[in-house]
Amino acid sequence: MKQFLKENAVLAAGLALPLILIAIFFVAGAVARASAADPQYDMVFAGYYGDSPWQIGLEKNLLTIRCTRPANSSPNRFSLKPQLYRFDHRTMTVEPLAINYDHIVDGIVQDPGIDELNTHVLSAGAISPDGYQLAHNDYGGGIFPELFGYGSDHATMLRKQSRTIRLIEPPPYYQRVELIAWVGGKKQ
Repeated sequence: MKQFLKENAVLAAGLALPLILIAIFFVAGAVARASAADPQYDMVFAGYYGDSPWQIGLEKNLLTIRCTRPANSSPNRFSLKPQLYRFDHRTMTVEPLAINYDHIVDGIVQDPGIDELNTHVLSAGAISPDGYQLAHNDYGGGIFPELFGYGSDHATMLRKQSRTIRLIEPPPYYQRVELIAWVGGKKQ
């Protein structure tokens, strides 16, 4: 075996170097994940479709969804409603929130899901109290994506330092994804 390796050093190096690089990248990824603690806050974010009359945000520390549909517009013109999502920091999963946008009182959507969220401490800062922020990966797929089949990646993620947590890849018809609020513990 030693004689074979001496005679075929280039072949041995050609086989060993890719394995060494794979190990280096694996260790670097593990170190990056370990360098930042897991998130400690849930997050609510929304995916919007084009021209939308829906404004979602915090008013007096309460989640509010307003509809500002122009009075003379067709009801079907704004038929696509935003989709709200909740990231659960304990399970590291994202679940869509089922909001009934048709129950509007004085221009504000009334829904039990919104009422449940409003029992928690909500904050609208761009960065969570533990240092995470909502980020978008708009990677185009390399030099020749069509040739090598990489495609594109428009995922939504949480990012802190070098750690990223992939949340969702929004459907292609979303125009934008926005942070709505960080969700803390129950209000006293």
